[in-house]
Amino acid sequence: MKFDYRVCVAQQGRITFVNSEWQGTRSPDSAEALGTCPEVHSYLTSAGELGWELVTVVGRFRTRAEDVPILDRFFFPPGQADGGWHTWDTLYLKRSLP
Repeated sequence: MKFDYRVCVAQQGRITFVNSEWQGTRSPDSAEALGTCPEVHSYLTSAGELGWELVTVVGRFRTRAEDVPILDRFFFPPGQADGGWHTWDTLYLKRSLP
């Protein structure tokens, strides 16, 4: 059996990159960039309809100043990503190839 894979980066509840491709409709350096990316649950629902299956999620939680991993989490609420903290999740999806 053969598979195709997607590596998705989620930041503050939005899918920002899939296989290194920006998912927003605005440039990633614009102030509105994050808000133009799909929400995680919407993205997963759409991907599931196309045969993609979520395999695993790896969460990261780092301080900006030290840039050192502090805590791995499945999900970190967007409202708590303020005050100098930066979070992201990496979602791994696969689907069977014919």
